Amino acid sequence: MDFYSLLTTVGQAALANAGALGQTINLSHMAVGDGNGSAVTPNETATALVNEVYRGSLNSLSTDPDNPNWLIAELVIPTNVGGWTVHEVGLFDSNGNLFAYGNFPETYKPQLSEGASRDLVIRMVLQISGTTNVELKIDPAVVLATRDYADIVAQVKIDEHEAATNPHPQYGYNPNRLINGGFQVWQRGESFTDVLVDTYTADRWKFDDSDGTSRANIIKNAQSNLVFEIADAGSAIVSVLDQKIDVLDQNQSFQFTFSALLKKSSGTSASITMYDETGTPLASKLISDPDEFQTVSVTGTLPANNSTINSRFQINNPQNGQALEIVWAKLEAGSIATPFEYSNYTTEVLKCQRYYKRIKVNDIRFIEHLVDNTSEGIARFIYPMGVPMRTTPTLVDTIPLNTDFTHTTYNVPDVENNMTVQLLNKLVMSDPQGCNLYITLEGNTIIFDDSHVHFMQFSDAVYIEMIAEI
Repeated sequence: MDFYSLLTTVGQAALANAGALGQTINLSHMAVGDGNGSAVTPNETATALVNEVYRGSLNSLSTDPDNPNWLIAELVIPTNVGGWTVHEVGLFDSNGNLFAYGNFPETYKPQLSEGASRDLVIRMVLQISGTTNVELKIDPAVVLATRDYADIVAQVKIDEHEAATNPHPQYGYNPNRLINGGFQVWQRGESFTDVLVDTYTADRWKFDDSDGTSRANIIKNAQSNLVFEIADAGSAIVSVLDQKIDVLDQNQSFQFTFSALLKKSSGTSASITMYDETGTPLASKLISDPDEFQTVSVTGTLPANNSTINSRFQINNPQNGQALEIVWAKLEAGSIATPFEYSNYTTEVLKCQRYYKRIKVNDIRFIEHLVDNTSEGIARFIYPMGVPMRTTPTLVDTIPLNTDFTHTTYNVPDVENNMTVQLLNKLVMSDPQGCNLYITLEGNTIIFDDSHVHFMQFSDAVYIEMIAEI
């Protein structure tokens, strides 16, 4: 199950109004609930948790230093509270309105009377278009004294850690250089049948081969693993699933280790391989026992002056029906394959969206109206994307040239009007970094009021793709 948080309809409108009118949103509390004993699916129309079990003042509210459009809210549930399982979280403003709602991995919070207890820290990460109009409103006597003490202690530990010659003697800590190494993110869909070469499937993972003749089935199975199966081998010598990443420092050589947990089907010859930007192999390791999950790793050196490195799952001399089932993949600097750790789902999605974004037009909820020209039937909108893309994206959209769409105007909290507009023409574009999406519409009867927040709704089949893959 995917875990994520989203702005509620009230939260979206409040944020848009705050930006337009220069107002401030005060976020003060977070609540958790048990979902009446079941997992929940976040819904933007929610106004309350399914079954709230605890509410407390926020411990902190901050923006991520590397991603200024990520808002991070933190709640600490104290030791003496508990006896329930957390399934859902909600973020509230100072007026008690539900600003954001999310689901949460099943986590039991014990009570002290059960013989064991602990503080539980709940963090909610939100991607919003701007954080300057959001601030924390808390009781300093409740939170800040404790946090000051924790910050001092933490800083002492950090200073000691940074001063140590080798703070991790048991292993060389390295983050995963691969994006979506746990195959958590599938923006394009979760099942690909008989796909052609040069096709992206799970985010950042592309199917390819040696001569362009083979085809593959690539799916997310019931265990959330990626299955790579040869549908038609063609005349290919090898068929591959690979990910290419940018190398930040190209002036020196680097040693990398590529590791994975996977199994191959009987009769399959397969390997994991690393290549430089010219397609020259750096290192390769055959996968041995069939039908058994195993961790395989290989280490190689990337020469200087390479801008990319390619990590591949390779089926050699492919035959129809041969397959790999892959649980995770990791690429790290150095010669040691360290344990794999799954990333926070929201963080992984945002990383993937530097390369690809697939947006259902129905998911575009708060669109700021820029220009209105009623006499010519033209309206232009901007949709802030939040995460800058790797490079100027290529745009693909399925918005029909002649269609009706429903337009709703909100002036919080009242619905002002609904109208249907025939769309005769449209232009979809982005700025150079893909931070903002611009939509220009031409219709027979477009009348918009600049003082409100505008919502558009097309059919579910209408989407926009922003592509900035390597």
